[in-house]
Amino acid sequence: MLHRLILMLLASLLLTLVASGQTATAVNDSTKDLIAELINRALSFSDRMPREKVSVHLDNTGYFKNDKIWFQCYVVDGISNTPTTLSHTLYVELLNPRGMVISLQILKISGGRCHGAFDLSHMPFYSGFYEIRAYTKYMLNFGDAGVFSRAIPVFDLPKVEGDFADKKMVRNISRYPGKRPTTKAGPGVSMRFFPEGGALVDNVYAKVAFEIIGKNGIPLNARGRIVDKSTGLTVATFNTIHEGRGVFEFTPHLAGQYKAVAICDNADGKHEFSLPAVSTDGIGLQADIISNPDSLSITIRPGNTATLPQIAGMALSLRGAIWSYSFVDISRERTLRLPTSGMPSGVAIITIFAPDGHTLAERMVFVDNGGHGTISASIVPTANDIDNKMALDITAMDAEGNPAAMLPLSVSVTDGDNAVDYQGSILSDLLLGSEIKGYIRNPMQYFRSESDSSRIFLDLLMMVSGWRHYSWETMSAAKPLDIKYFPEDAIDMDGTVVSFVRGIPKPDVDISVMVSEKGKPDSLRHNFSNLIVSDSLGRFHMSYDFYGKWDLLTSVSEKGKRKDHRIILDRLFSPEPRRFEPAELQIESYRQQNIPTPYSSSYSDSIDDEAETDRLIKQAADSLKSKSIVLGEVVVKGTNRREVDIYKARSKSLAYYDVPEELGDLADKGKVVGQDLFSMLKNINPNFHSLFEEGREVLYYKGKLPLFVINYQPTYLRDSLNYTLLYLESIKSIFVTEDISTMARYADPMHSSVVSIDKKYSCAVLIETFDDRKGPAGKGTRLQTIEGYTLPEEFQNIDDKILLDDPDFRRTLYWNPTLVTGSDGKAHVEFFSTPTCRNPRISIHGVDAAGTLFAF
Repeated sequence: MLHRLILMLLASLLLTLVASGQTATAVNDSTKDLIAELINRALSFSDRMPREKVSVHLDNTGYFKNDKIWFQCYVVDGISNTPTTLSHTLYVELLNPRGMVISLQILKISGGRCHGAFDLSHMPFYSGFYEIRAYTKYMLNFGDAGVFSRAIPVFDLPKVEGDFADKKMVRNISRYPGKRPTTKAGPGVSMRFFPEGGALVDNVYAKVAFEIIGKNGIPLNARGRIVDKSTGLTVATFNTIHEGRGVFEFTPHLAGQYKAVAICDNADGKHEFSLPAVSTDGIGLQADIISNPDSLSITIRPGNTATLPQIAGMALSLRGAIWSYSFVDISRERTLRLPTSGMPSGVAIITIFAPDGHTLAERMVFVDNGGHGTISASIVPTANDIDNKMALDITAMDAEGNPAAMLPLSVSVTDGDNAVDYQGSILSDLLLGSEIKGYIRNPMQYFRSESDSSRIFLDLLMMVSGWRHYSWETMSAAKPLDIKYFPEDAIDMDGTVVSFVRGIPKPDVDISVMVSEKGKPDSLRHNFSNLIVSDSLGRFHMSYDFYGKWDLLTSVSEKGKRKDHRIILDRLFSPEPRRFEPAELQIESYRQQNIPTPYSSSYSDSIDDEAETDRLIKQAADSLKSKSIVLGEVVVKGTNRREVDIYKARSKSLAYYDVPEELGDLADKGKVVGQDLFSMLKNINPNFHSLFEEGREVLYYKGKLPLFVINYQPTYLRDSLNYTLLYLESIKSIFVTEDISTMARYADPMHSSVVSIDKKYSCAVLIETFDDRKGPAGKGTRLQTIEGYTLPEEFQNIDDKILLDDPDFRRTLYWNPTLVTGSDGKAHVEFFSTPTCRNPRISIHGVDAAGTLFAF
């Protein structure tokens, strides 16, 4: 009732602000009731379905093989940016360039924060653009687009250790298995059009934003004209304003066919692009938040009034919640003005909607009312004059200019000369990246200036971007939202019991659950057991709160008798990998910060030119070479040739499979492979297929036979079928390699010469088994390894020169995800730099209990 009263009062106010000043035409009460009901639903939606957003602060901007990726996660309420109180579990994933999840950390959220690290020493390893993803299960209800995602470059080890200017990576990754859609560079020049409000409407004045980019997604400067192809007349001209974006104005007509003729810098010739088709009905919608930053001007221009309702609804949502709403007469042109004072900074969307709930027009704007904290940081001399020792002073002030006392921060200091450029922060993550579609190039440029040009640039970004989370139709319940996940207090595990053959859910059956800690002797192992009964749909739920890996043993019985029903666990909720955009796969050198750095003379004089830097790197590399023998990428300190061979075979592989995990995934997809190795391989790798020849199944890989190798023992044809005798549960892992030298090492020399290996075999399947040769779990029983919370690993900051290696090739000089300011809003830390670092890069993120964001 209160919402309805507010609705009526605001509607009366807004309808007096029309441009003509005339009284709105009366409409019937049923139309008003329909619109009011939609708005009430949207208001209720914001209350019932609060959002969560994630920002991840990384210690560096790029990495090399064998590095560690240190990270701090901030999980906040989507509306207020205050630390979340909904979910207590965060899933952070590392995906390789082909989109395979190669590492998962399940982190316990405390005060909206959690931190961890990923290791880049996995095998098989190949360089390229990796991806960090972070999300709560609850976030997945609103689609994959709200998941935090960032592409990061990972390079091969440099040929000379410490020469981090040698940044090379594998660009052709198509031979590696994976699921990531291929990044398409597109044509040499492409141009996209975004009519303000959503469509070109017949005989309605339109502002059209555009974006023009080159082959690799790099924005181009361009100029040109809009031509009516039916008449050959020029109806508008255009120039890019910023980042390849611009805007032009004209009045389209249904009889017209429009194209853009563009001349681009650094792209020869003229380029022609067709505009979107003109619609016969609809409305034009223009928004102006630039002319007067204290108000938002909204102009509505109707098209064919015969096909439009006289009264529509208007809603302004900000950060995903309804901020204001009203009825609006759309039978004629009018302008409304809304004050923006009091609104929080962020992406707002104006929606004009019909009484049946469908959207007539939309426009995004960015409300910039500040409200962010400020951080200053400077390098200062240390109290004692020790070579390469640095001190960092940090001062944090809240939005009102008061010291930000007891503010938790994550702080990184890296060698900027070895960094790649990244212009993002917690500000751009939570205020832009979590709200709009697509990759944002250099997002922090929109927060570093309050000039008119910066506001224009940001408004252009809004015009060419799309809403990322739920649409108006979802908020108003005109379109249903399927809720699959609720906020987790711990780690939730749900599942279904189904019949073995037909997969029919089995209600009211007993499920015995035993959870046992892995990796410890029986006498020290913790065990928990429980008995669960499936519901009327065969579903069951359990929750756990522990750290590390555990064995989950489940079995099903009815009336005390064991049944061979299958247990399907809801473990496969990880989103599909997204397609990288070409622009985010460009590598640029780090742009030096303007940081006060009054270094001590002993530090600043230690490196005076690039030649001295090169000399130190070479000296360090020579020193390392004298200490060990380098064989490929293996440091050999002993004579265990077998270990070296195994390492080389693994490292040259194209694919790795954790077999117990893969079997669990297949079971949770509802697939039954039994003890059939061929069936498992065909399900996990599409390059495997089989044919029946002479009454038996023969497995092929890319058209030729695979060579099966068990525990790196030579494979003799007389007993080459031993792999068919293995229980799948006894297999620990599988590597698939196409390396000819590996196949030659393990193939039967009596039947395959080295020269003919590649003619007979297409790959080697390297099978590694458990020492105890596990068998099947038994009738109606399932054994599955489950992940508990990941115990965070702590970064070792070097504050004692004795701990420094000689030579010192650290790229991250200092990392602290849990630094807290004092009561004066200040913090002071000391650490050792490297002899070659002349350009430190400082990155600081934070958010306080009130939702104030801090970034440096």
